Amino acid sequence: METHSKCNYDYLELFNGPNASSPPIGKYCGEAPPKGFQSQSNSVGIVFITDQSQSAMGFRMTYTFTQGRNRYKNVPFFM
Repeated sequence: METHSKCNYDYLELFNGPNASSPPIGKYCGEAPPKGFQSQSNSVGIVFITDQSQSAMGFRMTYTFTQGRNRYKNVPFFM
């Protein structure tokens, strides 16, 4: 994704809940990945925005989820 100080062009936005109306976790762009976080709900909303100025492969995301005392690692998510 393109790098910009305010992430005005391409960005990935994460929400602590199922959609963009949920409390925001953060907005990310460029090559620096988001730091790890733990959702406070049973879902995380993901919004990926891109413009037309540059084309690339998108992003890759890996996540881990827990349920009770068990921890599950899922396969990477590609967009």
